[in-house]
Amino acid sequence: MSYNLFKELEKRSFENVDHIIVPKIALKKFLIAELRIPYDKVSIVAQGIDTEFFKPFDNQAGKDNSALFVGRGSIAKGFDILIQAADLIKTNIIAVVPRISRLYKSMAEKKRNLTLITSKLDHSKLVKFYQKATVFIMPSLSETGPLVTLEAMGCGLPIVCTSEGGGDFVGNGVNGFVVPNRDPAALAEKVNHILDNKDIAQRFGKESRKRAENFSIRNTVEKTAAVYHSLGI
Repeated sequence: MSYNLFKELEKRSFENVDHIIVPKIALKKFLIAELRIPYDKVSIVAQGIDTEFFKPFDNQAGKDNSALFVGRGSIAKGFDILIQAADLIKTNIIAVVPRISRLYKSMAEKKRNLTLITSKLDHSKLVKFYQKATVFIMPSLSETGPLVTLEAMGCGLPIVCTSEGGGDFVGNGVNGFVVPNRDPAALAEKVNHILDNKDIAQRFGKESRKRAENFSIRNTVEKTAAVYHSLGI
């Protein structure tokens, strides 16, 4: 009952706005299907990154062949699935998790190939982890817009993710692999496939960088401004 009431209040509040900007296709579809918002009243403008900052490492010899995860150590981010997949993944996994529960921290520390970075890193330090890694992992179950996936793409990494973890950025078999939710075996299999095939890793990485350039901060600002201009603002 409370959900239906909240949904009705939310619907009425949206009716009073001139236009809505969302960061991904799924949110637009939700607004149209669930709240009956007119199609032309919703625009999609993805989040942007500084592509001059998040860029590939100049010296490819500096790669350490690791798999990288960045985000909260939580169920919503699929961190429990990453822990389960760790035993099947054939390389070291670096997990940058500034927030993590005691349970998941304890479970992760028992994995021989899983290293936790629990301190909060500024971008100047975080970008180095992206640049040194070989593949980025994001098994998330819920995302408004997976900004870390886009940052990893900016640094030229192939991606292994769920549909939520990839947002609208990852094409299955194009710049990474999209795996089913909560499937550690499938996650590990695709990570290992990239690790075992350098040509695929390089091809996916180049495509990731190419796609990321379409989501620069400049492009995001220009697209947002275009929406406002279309409304006569």
